[in-house]
Amino acid sequence: MPLDSFPPLTRRQALVLTAIASSTFLPTLGYAGDTLSQEKFHMPLIRVDLYEGRSDAQIAQLLDTMHAVMVEAFKVPFRDRYQIVNEYRPSRMIMEDTGLDIPRTKDFVMIQVTTRPRSREMKETFYRRMAEELEKVCGVKPSDVMMNFVTCTDEDWSFGFGRAQFLTKEL
Repeated sequence: MPLDSFPPLTRRQALVLTAIASSTFLPTLGYAGDTLSQEKFHMPLIRVDLYEGRSDAQIAQLLDTMHAVMVEAFKVPFRDRYQIVNEYRPSRMIMEDTGLDIPRTKDFVMIQVTTRPRSREMKETFYRRMAEELEKVCGVKPSDVMMNFVTCTDEDWSFGFGRAQFLTKEL
């Protein structure tokens, strides 16, 4: 089948393909003292806190970009996508710079990743690539991107039906 007979890619598909194609620089999977296989690295949950005022299209672009970086940095399956967005009036979210003289604007984005254990290298790659891509794709300055990780284990997840699917080996 000739290439020109395929329909054009959506922005989301293009971002994911770019992430996959550029993944050759990624560190090895696993974390210190463990020999986890790649299939153990599913399902990070991203919570995004930001100030009110972005359009639905802008939020979709932010989320698509975040997901592409997650797929790239953590090698998670494309359909392992769990994202929650909370929007706040400026009086409801105060995010200062911890004395680091980091300028913040109305475009500030707080990204919290709840995940199974990841290596330091994976996290550092994630931090760097997220700041780069949010600036390049969404116009968010790196000084307006704050991130942190909440690490949990298999028994900390239930996807429904009152079962811990990682423990029951459904996942």
